Amino acid sequence: MRKILSGFLFRLLKGYDIWVLIAFLLIGTAYIDYQLIDSELGFFCTKEEYEDIEERGYRFNELGVSAHDAYWVYYEPVPQESYDILTNTKTSAPVEPPMFIIALSINVIFPAILMMIFIPVFFGRFFSDGTLKNLVACGFSKVKIYISALVFTCIVDAAVYFIGLFAFAVVCLFARWAPPVYLPVVAPVILVLLLMLFTMSAVSLAALFISYSKIICAIAGFILAVLMVSPVGNNSYYKVYGSYDFEFELSQESNQVYKEQENGISSKFDLSSLIERYYFDGKELNFFKESNLSTGERVASLAIVYMDPYQGASMIWQNNVSTCLLVRDGFMAINAASNVFWISFFTFAGITLFKKRETPC
Repeated sequence: MRKILSGFLFRLLKGYDIWVLIAFLLIGTAYIDYQLIDSELGFFCTKEEYEDIEERGYRFNELGVSAHDAYWVYYEPVPQESYDILTNTKTSAPVEPPMFIIALSINVIFPAILMMIFIPVFFGRFFSDGTLKNLVACGFSKVKIYISALVFTCIVDAAVYFIGLFAFAVVCLFARWAPPVYLPVVAPVILVLLLMLFTMSAVSLAALFISYSKIICAIAGFILAVLMVSPVGNNSYYKVYGSYDFEFELSQESNQVYKEQENGISSKFDLSSLIERYYFDGKELNFFKESNLSTGERVASLAIVYMDPYQGASMIWQNNVSTCLLVRDGFMAINAASNVFWISFFTFAGITLFKKRETPC
């Protein structure tokens, strides 16, 4: 396998197309990050504007509070001193964690597009120039060839994603923004995003190695790109979420407690209802009626949501549930498992059907 991987690396570095795609990646990522930071945080400004404290909000790194408190301030009790600082109207700190997580997730878009182009172009030549035939003639099994291609593609996936993060870091440097990095949330998000890229690559490779057609592989990549920005699970998510109607009468006492004891409220993302629930002194604050879906409808909808490998990134983009809750309460773990399932499924299908096909001349 090492020899095959070395051959792939040599072909990669020898060609000029990968460098063109990386340039596209850097430019595209830098542009989308600039737009996000400028429109949502307004951190691009002149030196005079930045130094005029009365005209700007203090940033997280200027407040002396922990990244944990910045992430959790509205979702679980934090030290009162941190709460008072973070909820001051002259700070952007509570907005910075979700914007940072959104930036991490949005930065997967250009690597995904790049890989949807890279796979049919790079591995398409693998079939057209006789490389596959030569490898088989040298005694390499089709299973080893396929697994090598998958491993190499996943390595490239990770490389292009982290190259995109480098572009993001450069944009942050120009914006003079040091985003709050809280690894218990950031690390799982990056892991899920990488698994999402691996899933896309596994599907594209399976399409190419089964069909031997760059066109079919490109079509599969296009479909995956569409599903990434508009996941199948979205409709089911809103179906379940919208089935828990707001209960006005039940919520009056809860609203009063929430207003008076906001820093004493804790939140939990309910995996069976896809809504955020609130608790005070161990007692749930009632805001919702029971679901109007039948048990069968709810279970079927939840299955679609949890089997969709793109749903985690989509919910981060929508930003209607805190990523802290999605990570802590298990949604992102389920999303990671979903990606692992689809990677395994398409890899098994790709190897099985590839083995049965004749080697192209």
